[in-house]
Amino acid sequence: MLLAAVLALVVVIAGLWAAGGFQTRQTLVDKQAGEPLDLGPVELTVQQAISYDFAGEAQIEVPASCRLTTEQSAGTVHYAIARNSFAGVRVNGEVQLSSEVMMTLGVDDGLYFGQTRQILSPGVPAVACVLRFTLPLAALDADTVTVLLWRLQFTEQSNVKNDQDTSKTWNASSDGYRVQLPLTQVTR
Repeated sequence: MLLAAVLALVVVIAGLWAAGGFQTRQTLVDKQAGEPLDLGPVELTVQQAISYDFAGEAQIEVPASCRLTTEQSAGTVHYAIARNSFAGVRVNGEVQLSSEVMMTLGVDDGLYFGQTRQILSPGVPAVACVLRFTLPLAALDADTVTVLLWRLQFTEQSNVKNDQDTSKTWNASSDGYRVQLPLTQVTR
């Protein structure tokens, strides 16, 4: 009797494994413009997107508001958000994807280095932030852009130098958000 139960359990586990039941799945939840996106340490809200030609490449800017939701300052969290964000457009049936992403915090005063805020702090109201995606020039013909943003989790990473020390960093989880935004072309 015990042997039959063990064999049945082995068959069930093997069946689950064979069907992919133990694999990590990536889940994207569709959100609308203006809905807050819980990215883990940051709540981000996007409304629109603009595109323009910058040195022969399409730049797509997604202005947003960012609010820290953790109790500790997260000075590099905007780098983790940029590292785990993507944008794509469909032009003439062909998909164009972002090759580079940058995220800046604060209000731009028009100078290259003119950000007024460089870090998110606990208890501070939402601040302006901008995601900038670089795409092929053909992306300027698109009417909408789809932005993918992965939720972040604070996980341990091996130290590249000696592979023995570890440190915690913000990394992508297996779930995130997909937001489709209207795209307005501007001249800069």
